[in-house]
Amino acid sequence: MDISLGSITLPGWTEIGQSPLPRLRDQRRDLPVRSNGSLAPGEQQGLGQDAARRVLPYLTQDRYGRASQPASLRTAVLSNDLLRAVFLTDFGGRLYSLTDLTTGRQLLFTNPVFQPCNLAIRDAWFAGGIEWNIGQYGHACSTCEPVLAGLVRETGDGIGQNGKAAALRIWQYERQRGLLWQIDFRLPPGQALLEAHVRIVNPGPVAVSLYWWTNTAVPQTDQTRVFSGTPEIIYQDAPAQAAWLRQHGGLADSAAVASAPVFFGHARLPFLTEDGQTFDATYPAAYSRASEYFFQNPLTDPAPWEACSQPDGELFFERSTQALRFRKMFCWGSHPGGRWWQDYLSTPGQSSYLELQAGLAPSQLHGARLAAGGEIEFTQVFGGTQLDPALAEGPWESAQTRIAAEVERLVPVGFLNQADADARCRARRQVADQDLLAEGTGWGALEAERRAGSLPEGFGYPASSLGAAQAPWLDLWHTGRMPVPTGQASYMVDPAWRPLLEGSLEVERQAHTLVHLGLLEWENLNPERAESLWREAAESGDPLAMRNLAQAAAARGQLDAGLEWLGRAWEVVSRRAGGDSGDDGGADESRAETELAYAEEYLALANAAGRADLAWSVFEGLTEASQTSEKISLQAGTAALALGKLDFVEALFDRPWAGLREGDNVLLDLWYGLQAARLAITQGLPAGRPPTSLLAEVRTRLTPPRSIDTRMYQG
Repeated sequence: MDISLGSITLPGWTEIGQSPLPRLRDQRRDLPVRSNGSLAPGEQQGLGQDAARRVLPYLTQDRYGRASQPASLRTAVLSNDLLRAVFLTDFGGRLYSLTDLTTGRQLLFTNPVFQPCNLAIRDAWFAGGIEWNIGQYGHACSTCEPVLAGLVRETGDGIGQNGKAAALRIWQYERQRGLLWQIDFRLPPGQALLEAHVRIVNPGPVAVSLYWWTNTAVPQTDQTRVFSGTPEIIYQDAPAQAAWLRQHGGLADSAAVASAPVFFGHARLPFLTEDGQTFDATYPAAYSRASEYFFQNPLTDPAPWEACSQPDGELFFERSTQALRFRKMFCWGSHPGGRWWQDYLSTPGQSSYLELQAGLAPSQLHGARLAAGGEIEFTQVFGGTQLDPALAEGPWESAQTRIAAEVERLVPVGFLNQADADARCRARRQVADQDLLAEGTGWGALEAERRAGSLPEGFGYPASSLGAAQAPWLDLWHTGRMPVPTGQASYMVDPAWRPLLEGSLEVERQAHTLVHLGLLEWENLNPERAESLWREAAESGDPLAMRNLAQAAAARGQLDAGLEWLGRAWEVVSRRAGGDSGDDGGADESRAETELAYAEEYLALANAAGRADLAWSVFEGLTEASQTSEKISLQAGTAALALGKLDFVEALFDRPWAGLREGDNVLLDLWYGLQAARLAITQGLPAGRPPTSLLAEVRTRLTPPRSIDTRMYQG
């Protein structure tokens, strides 16, 4: 087995910037997810738990574009005579490709471009390969962030020869939950299999929410078929095997889609009914809309698995030890919106894929817990083989039995258990300094400093990885005083930092320290104290405190109060951007970048409050560069539509967009609004804010251009 560093060059955009403004969390801890009536009370336990949206202490990664210029990505490559695995160390350790060296075939959906899009917790995400998701519900905060990588050496303990590389390790510190995680990858000699051993540790004093899903993208054709579990479990009468996530449908606008309820319920594979049509749901191409279902593999299954077959007999499979018990299938659907998203994420017309996923809980909206000081480990194995295509055809029960036998032949339970036992020993070995291949971000090193190096064996975070983002927190730790921010914006929400921030305020009640402590309190669901701290900071003219108060008011539905606070913040920021001296709230972004971030929020809140006139006025005062930025342009389009400036809205449909959010149909909503406004003019009505009856008419009667039809669900 060889391990090396390298790079790949793809058309794309790899420079992903961050907004300097912190994204305040939803003050709900849980999401309101419900049963459709078919789930037993025990099956609903944990549904929606700890799943409400949060981003901090991470910043949103929303500064990127669309481009086809060559982009270089650093890689770590693991290979033997049969397989080659290529990992992206600067992007979450994503397994970019897994190549069968005997045939040259890619076992995964290997994206031919690197195009960030707005699908992750922090915004930026890209399609393809295998993604390792930990922490919060959604695509992980680390998915577009550097991870540590290094070589794990053998030690003469019977696994291999002393001194040789035993595995490639990636690891990181997960800041929202305070978790330590690592994955050791290995290609066993003479086997066309990739082993991935995951270890997650909670070093903290309290139990925390635990989320893990391995997302594997594989090619999809019209005859691709998905398998998982054991037929005798799937076809017993109760309970049914798969939990089915029913997401909202219909031609609703973005606000209606976002507020629609989510329901879970039983489904009995292989046949499901959608929009009155019954079809074989084990063929993802049969879905008309974006869909997903979850295999509920039983505790009696010692090695859960999932696989998909291709019409030429190619079979991709993965299998794991029992802890990683649940499986999921996701597909985009055959409707125009599903096709649009796949084109948007990759190469138009050439990149159909689905995802096979594996997790620790019955669904991605079921919460799990990891006890204080607890840890969990599991081993997952990936591979591919060539079969007689007939084995995967015919009635699903018999095809499932045949595929299950093939998976057992290729990855026997005994082999998997031995690989897991060996990996557990290996997972406790430290990566030596000379074997470090990538340093990650520095947050793990800061946590190691705070814990005085008392981390569990196997976890090491080099001090050399500390940088500008960690500098103020390192100063606070060593001096007891939060320094005046001069570098890169960064935030901390771990309650362990509360006494340090409070101690700094006892030395001097500085506005920036009040803002930081307020953010920590808000993120720990203490909104009253947070707002009290921000009001004190706002009295000294701190714009970030004013902005936080605006967002807090808006979250309660007090849009006018929020707009007043944000207007005050905007006056300070725009004045400073115009050349006045003063501190910009701690971000190291330029004044223009800071002004842009505030302007984005000011226009959005003005539109939400029905103040299109204010939004347009602010827009007109911005520089040309700011006016043409994506978020500003879309908000200006919303204001322009309300004010009857239809030519401005029309021009928006002729430009490329990079940051459209999955599930947010803002561009489509503008198009329908424009058509309704034009219809209003023909009827002698004002163009601005056409009646809802006209909006309903155009939504029913008109088909939008394919280039902007982003709907995830139709019907």
